[in-house]
Amino acid sequence: MPTVVRLMAAIAIGVVSFAGVATARESSPPSESCTLGIGGSVVSVRQTVLLSTAGCKAPYAAGASIGITFASTQVSLGTATADGNGQLSASVTIPTDASRGEHTISASGPRPDGSARVLTVRVMVVVPGATVGASAGELAFTGSDALPFVWIALVALVLGSALVIGARRRATVRARQESSGP
Repeated sequence: MPTVVRLMAAIAIGVVSFAGVATARESSPPSESCTLGIGGSVVSVRQTVLLSTAGCKAPYAAGASIGITFASTQVSLGTATADGNGQLSASVTIPTDASRGEHTISASGPRPDGSARVLTVRVMVVVPGATVGASAGELAFTGSDALPFVWIALVALVLGSALVIGARRRATVRARQESSGP
C-alpha cells in the first residue's frame, strides 16, 4: 500500500507542476497580429476601396505619411496620414490598367519607434460586371451539368408509366375472366 500512495502522490505533484507551467505560459501577453484590411477581397478596375489597419495598437507613428502602392506593376495609389493613434484609414482607387488576377496592396510608413513597417493585403481584380472565374465577355459558370439527371428522370418516367399500364392491363384481364366465369 505505501508504494501505491507514493505513486499517487508523485502523479499529483507532477500534475500540479505541469498545471503551473501551463498557467505561466497562458499568462504571457499575446503577440500583435497587425493586418491591413480592405472593404472586399474581390475588386474591379476604377473601384474605390477602403483600407484600414486592424489588430494592432499603433501600427504607424502618429501623423506619419503612409505610402500606398498597388503591386504587380508597382503603381502608387497615393499617401495617407496616420491618425493620432497611428491607425490608417484611407480610400484608394484600383488602377484602370490593372490586369485580371491576384495583386497586392501595400501600406508602408514608420512605426512609433522609427523603424519601417509594411502591411499588405491581397486582392483579386476582375473585369467590371463579371465575377471571379469569368473571362472577358462571358458569364461565370455558377451551376452544374443537369442533362444526365434529365435523362435519368425521363427513363424513370417511361419505365414507371410502362409498369402502371401493365398492371392496369393485368387487372382488366383478370376482371374480365372473373366476370365471364366458368
